[in-house]
Amino acid sequence: MPDKYYDYVFITNVPSFYKINLFNELAKRIKIKVIFISDSSVIRNEDFISRDIYFEHVVINDIPFEKRDKGKTLLKIIKDLKRISYKNLIYPGWEIIELMFLAFIIPKKKNGIVIESSILETKSTGLPWLIKRVFMSRMSKAFPSGELQKEILEKANFKGKIFETHGVGILSKNFTTAQVDPMVESAENLSYIYVGRLSAEKNVSELIDTFNNVENILYVVGEGPLSEELKTKSKKNIIFLGHVNNSELDQVYKRADVFILPSRSEPWGLVVEEALSCRLPLIISDRVGCKNDLVLALKAGIVFSLSPGGKTMLDAIHEMNLHFSTYKDVVNQIDLSQLEDKKVTVYIDAV
Repeated sequence: MPDKYYDYVFITNVPSFYKINLFNELAKRIKIKVIFISDSSVIRNEDFISRDIYFEHVVINDIPFEKRDKGKTLLKIIKDLKRISYKNLIYPGWEIIELMFLAFIIPKKKNGIVIESSILETKSTGLPWLIKRVFMSRMSKAFPSGELQKEILEKANFKGKIFETHGVGILSKNFTTAQVDPMVESAENLSYIYVGRLSAEKNVSELIDTFNNVENILYVVGEGPLSEELKTKSKKNIIFLGHVNNSELDQVYKRADVFILPSRSEPWGLVVEEALSCRLPLIISDRVGCKNDLVLALKAGIVFSLSPGGKTMLDAIHEMNLHFSTYKDVVNQIDLSQLEDKKVTVYIDAV
């Protein structure tokens, strides 16, 4: 018979730093265990992975997540679950294919799902959508990150209980202890910062083109397949900082006055949370999954449209330059600790 009981057993791909921070906080208040599929990923830098783990856990594979044997992974998870007793088993969305089968083995009343994808990039037609709907029908609880993630559940006519998590995890103490910045006396010559991969889906090429036509400084943090192409066409007001370790990111954010994220596809946008925690007003595209929760609801910045005829990125920059002090004042008044506490208490309340 199982000799250990848990309020939650979470399954997730790798020990990402923001998930580890969330699990560490939960473990202070309830009984949890985390099953990591692997301890590394071929598409993540080493500093994305956290080793500061203070809760019970198991790692299924000692090879990168993308190279795992899916069948063996499923069998190992089933074997581990048979050894314990738990109230809730939480699945990390539908990207880990082998977990689709697990959902039909575990009683529905125990199953819960985290939804971090937004309705903006989720196709709601065809066979893939049908499979997702069937998978979600095996869940009794759902934990969407925000409004656009919750819309997936509404589209699927989800019948279980829904608990919005207000984010995808908890930032490091570097961010969550950020102090209120003094007001800037002049909004002239504001500097902007982008943090992320330099790739097509991030729409960085349009970002560069736009800043080639303004005088504002733009700091570009990150690397990717478009790095050299973007550097070649950039004017002197655009400064490339390359890869920056997560432990140093908060200091880099503080070089700038405004954060900008022009992505064509962004399920949530952890970097938006980071920038907000560093007291930066925000400009993001209307394809960013946290736009309703962190920008529009908090009035912390401007959302521009990627569709023809709407507010352009250039329009948003001009608007920010004119009204920076107003947005800065709003951002300075946000209670960051309250935002972080909500991410923990939602799971406590759902037990």
